Amino acid sequence: MINANELRIGNWVMVTLAVMDDISDEKSFHYRQVGVNDFYKTELLDPIPISPDILLSAGFEVDTKQEHWHYYRKRIVNDGVREKTLSIEYGVPTETFYFRALKGTRMETKIKTVHHLQNLVHSITGTEITINI
Repeated sequence: MINANELRIGNWVMVTLAVMDDISDEKSFHYRQVGVNDFYKTELLDPIPISPDILLSAGFEVDTKQEHWHYYRKRIVNDGVREKTLSIEYGVPTETFYFRALKGTRMETKIKTVHHLQNLVHSITGTEITINI
């Protein structure tokens, strides 16, 4: 479950639906973006774990791959001028992602979910990140 104060309209989340029948109590889920009415039913919303595939779908490019670390970069462009380069480091053995924000800064934040990535990018750049899930 996600707390409503962690969400912004447009964040990607996983919606879990219970499928009840005589044979099993299975659950199914689908991904969707948060809308205005979702803030009243956050108990149905779960975070989507971040993954290398999601980073690639969000426009990040592989910068360097080493045995234990993979580095991803994304340039945020505004009005045709390069403004910011976002950096994410992925610790392969621990499956841990670190958001390094802007190239050359010391800011480091561990990220685990798609909505966290979306909120960090928006907070730092003032722009939305497009993710194709």
